[in-house]
Amino acid sequence: MSRPGVWDTDQCTLCFECVKQCHTDALVQFGERQSISTLLDDLMGEYSLYRTSGGGVTFSGGEATLFPKYVAAVSKQLKLSGIHTAIETCGVFKFSSRFSFEAPDAWAREALSSQPLWQMLSLMDIVLFDLKISDSEQHKRHCGATNSEIHDNFRTLVALHKAGKGPEVWPRIPLIPHVTDSPENLLALASLIKSVGLNSVTLVPFHNLGESKREWLKIPHRTHEEPLTREALGEAGRLLLSEGLTCFLPGEEIRDVDDQKVQS
Repeated sequence: MSRPGVWDTDQCTLCFECVKQCHTDALVQFGERQSISTLLDDLMGEYSLYRTSGGGVTFSGGEATLFPKYVAAVSKQLKLSGIHTAIETCGVFKFSSRFSFEAPDAWAREALSSQPLWQMLSLMDIVLFDLKISDSEQHKRHCGATNSEIHDNFRTLVALHKAGKGPEVWPRIPLIPHVTDSPENLLALASLIKSVGLNSVTLVPFHNLGESKREWLKIPHRTHEEPLTREALGEAGRLLLSEGLTCFLPGEEIRDVDDQKVQS
């Protein structure tokens, strides 16, 4: 706090001393700090399961790309142990230099490899990349920023993978009723996905399991937000299928494709 009773977030260093000194428990710390070695020790007991099941470790969040050095350090040790790695991202991150789509080799290897963000991404086997809203203004309205950087990063990562320099990229579309599930939005996102040469996508149905957090934060409930219906999910799947995309549900991508296409 900058002075008693005033919390200046710009000066916050995440030391959490304010939580320790708050005798009324008005401030609460969520989560805990873990060293890289502690986290790896916790994961080690699951290695045999990862290897026998074909699974691995997925970095999620929040947004894991905000902590590239930490994630890279953990991933490096996981790769040395032969563990598959993946990362989920909303696509909002910045490369310090821009990639040339037309000539992948034009981006100097040393310029790329020196970036902490790329050091992290290059250790991933797959990037699960969320694409939400195709219209930039609507994206800004619902997400707080336009989607130009997101779409640029999507194209960049796919181009790097096709050039043999980066991880596989798997697009996902969160299906939110009346926000992302319109035919216009889905067709535009399908066009983007196909434009980079991909033909599969995961549909992530919206749920309202986060309502309890609204109650804790004293944020009014959004009564108009309802879970996605099975019918709406089927309609979205059929529409994307008609555009030549194979659709999956979360976690079902590794199973038999014919069983997991979202067609009904």
